[in-house]
Amino acid sequence: MKKNVLLIESPSYPKNFGNHLSKICNGNIVLVKENKNEILKKIKTANGLVNCPRRFFDKEILLNANYLEWVHTGGAGVEEYLFNEFIRSNIIFTNGRILQGPEIADHAIGLILSISRNIYLYARGDKNKFKRPIELNNKICGIVGLGGIGLLVAERLKTFGMKIITFSEELSPMTSFIDESYRGNDLKQHISKIDVVVCAAPLTKSTKNLFNKSLLKKMKKQSILINVSRGSLIDTKALLNTKINSKFLGIGLDVTDPDPLPNSHKLRKLKNIVITNHTSGLSDNNRLRSKNLMIENIKRFCNGMNLLNIVDKKKGY
Repeated sequence: MKKNVLLIESPSYPKNFGNHLSKICNGNIVLVKENKNEILKKIKTANGLVNCPRRFFDKEILLNANYLEWVHTGGAGVEEYLFNEFIRSNIIFTNGRILQGPEIADHAIGLILSISRNIYLYARGDKNKFKRPIELNNKICGIVGLGGIGLLVAERLKTFGMKIITFSEELSPMTSFIDESYRGNDLKQHISKIDVVVCAAPLTKSTKNLFNKSLLKKMKKQSILINVSRGSLIDTKALLNTKINSKFLGIGLDVTDPDPLPNSHKLRKLKNIVITNHTSGLSDNNRLRSKNLMIENIKRFCNGMNLLNIVDKKKGY
């Protein structure tokens, strides 16, 4: 029997996309509008659910999904999907991790250079006397999280002559551009010697507010702090402490807590901060990579093959 896959519509899909997928994937692909009531009507007979918005995916969807075997989201962040009933279920969950590595790694480098070379101060028309710019050569970069983003950040920054040390809960590949690798709980022992910290880890129970007041206080004076993964990795209240935020050469945040960040938020008033409003995942190629993975996984699902990018729902990534 053919699999029934419910695919949420997107303006980027060509005409008759559902019929095209049904033919090439050997399944019944049904497109549905981005509307919760429409999803609830169709979910009862669906075996797969693809690209359901986070705001719709909840217990009600799950209760009505009598035959659901697989859920896929195009994004890398999954924390908002992981409620208890879904975690405990046997439903396979896949996501778009690794795919956003190139553009987010580029963005992280952009934030670092904007700070290290005083570019953000010139861009905002700051008339104060600037501190002398710094070189990245021979500086130490600590990357927290070594997935698709962290690896590419390491690769790029090594070409700047930086010493790269990484922190991850998983064993990392032995690559020539990583000098030292540690477990996540070793971060506090090394944080005081790191010149540039890049947060690229998923948001889990163990990483939420990882950069709390205690850890931020241990960070090196005139270091650079970058976050391109999830805003809640950094304790915003602690970061707003003047003694803490003033120690940094600069802070580059693509993600914040809260996210989106209100225009009147105190974080925006810090003189040494760059905030880019969660735009690092956008590029000229990211949608194509996401669509290709989606099609590949629909094909695999409909033909009983192993899926790509399976999420460990208990670990949270």
